[in-house]
Amino acid sequence: SHLLNTWVKFPTTNQAKQHNKLRFYERFEFAGVIGVTDCAHIAIVAPPAEDEQFPGRQKRLPQH
Repeated sequence: SHLLNTWVKFPTTNQAKQHNKLRFYERFEFAGVIGVTDCAHIAIVAPPAEDEQFPGRQKRLPQH
């Protein structure tokens, strides 16, 4: 949790989101942006394949 809060920043209020949208549009003429990533590779622990709470990216459960 400590590292997450140190390195990951994401707007949590509507005011902050609107501010980011405005600034990105003013600087880059790219509409609707509220945040970006730096393409860093972050290691994550994947949930078990059998866990029905985590469907695949196509919203289907894994097939065994």
